[in-house]
Amino acid sequence: MPEGPATIVWNEDEASRLAPQRTFLIFGLRRGGTTSVALAARELGLYLGEQYAVNLEDQEFREFKGVESIRATIAARNAAHDVWGWKHPQPLRYFETIYDDLRNPRFIFVTRDMTATALGIAKREVMTADAAINDVATVLGRNLALLRQLKRPALFVSYEKLLLRPEAVIRELAGFLGMACDEATCARITGQIVPGRYQPESRYGWRGKLRDTARIWLTS
Repeated sequence: MPEGPATIVWNEDEASRLAPQRTFLIFGLRRGGTTSVALAARELGLYLGEQYAVNLEDQEFREFKGVESIRATIAARNAAHDVWGWKHPQPLRYFETIYDDLRNPRFIFVTRDMTATALGIAKREVMTADAAINDVATVLGRNLALLRQLKRPALFVSYEKLLLRPEAVIRELAGFLGMACDEATCARITGQIVPGRYQPESRYGWRGKLRDTARIWLTS
């Protein structure tokens, strides 16, 4: 039996998909696989900024920068790029205040097995598993509520599906981004996605801007 889709699309419409100006937010939960999806999007050609850390999280969109600084960054990106995006696992604390500044916002919502996500949070943030699973459930609910409220195009990407069916997920991600993904490109990106980490750029010759040559954990 042929395999079905590897991702889920909500609220897609042709006007948004074909518009020359598109802004993408890659988000989900902490320790939920957003970095690996951001890596794939970047390798497909999505501009994700210059000031990002090794987890591809744009430092210009960190909450401590303040809303006015983030809005200024959005204005600068809009002026410089028709199509761009940023990755932030949990941007909800400031998102509503910047939403109107975004041109044609499109969402890439990364999901991961709740147990694995909670265990990762509990280990990294030194909290009980009970507290972590409650936190995961709360944030997941808020994320879904936001997508329902805004009714904007959204692509649901499963971290597990990305590991099990990487080429299918990458092709569907490329389609949502409006970017090309030929066989060679898909194969190259697939080779960069390794469970739990990815390898140094110097060893595999990645086209990227990561400055850290150490092994980097993907499940941030």
